[in-house]
Amino acid sequence: MPPTVTVSIPYYGCLATIRRAVTAVLAQTHTALRLVVVNDGDPLPPWPALADLADPRLIRFDLPANHGRYFCDAIALAACDTPWWTVHDADDEAEPDWLATMLATARRHRADVVFTAQTKHTLDGTSVYAAVKRWDGTAVLRHHAHMAGLWRTDWLRLVGGPHPGYRIGYDTLLTAVAFAAGRVAVVERPLYHRHQRAGSLTQAPATRSGSPERHRARTDLRAIWPTVLGAATDTGPAAAGRIVSRTVRPADRHDVTAEAQRLTDTITRDRS
Repeated sequence: MPPTVTVSIPYYGCLATIRRAVTAVLAQTHTALRLVVVNDGDPLPPWPALADLADPRLIRFDLPANHGRYFCDAIALAACDTPWWTVHDADDEAEPDWLATMLATARRHRADVVFTAQTKHTLDGTSVYAAVKRWDGTAVLRHHAHMAGLWRTDWLRLVGGPHPGYRIGYDTLLTAVAFAAGRVAVVERPLYHRHQRAGSLTQAPATRSGSPERHRARTDLRAIWPTVLGAATDTGPAAAGRIVSRTVRPADRHDVTAEAQRLTDTITRDRS
């Protein structure tokens, strides 16, 4: 049987684009998947836009309060019982063979993580090719890839997965850990379309590049990166994960565990 992939879509404020994102995932040529859409405390949930979708692979889940996308992803990973895991943003759109191509690449290279090039659609209507930036061994924390690659679930858990305490920026560290501590394969063909959206975290004045909040997140991540990198390169992914785990607040850990149990119950109920 083909391996099942869990796809996490955190949702907040994307009512105009969520249907496109969900349709792109459900239309994958690799059909063995579970799509978890987490409404991150938005009082205007995405469900009206998805009301007519009866696909049993689609899991709808509501959080009572807003926590940020990595918290949502952490819940989806904690509740994941499939061998592979990935994310898809609520305002983006994957090519139909996104999952199939990444899975074939993972098998061919025995990879823990597969990253793909992307097409970035800007607010001015232009499109640009966004390549994966392979790690060159530098100790400097740099951004290498978008999180919408394919992650071996067990490996991702070893390195700590998405950090529930961050709202922005953590993808930079997580994708860097992949290169430092894992077997990474890269697909040069763009399999995923990133659509810039006014008001998104990368565009909003409070969280865009150069903002104080973005600067704080980058400073925090750069502070822990040398220790994480040293553990990853000297000992392996589990050692890096232990370093990351120490930075998770007990309250966040508790909340992720509780919400993941609710999500697991929802998945079990929807199966029956």
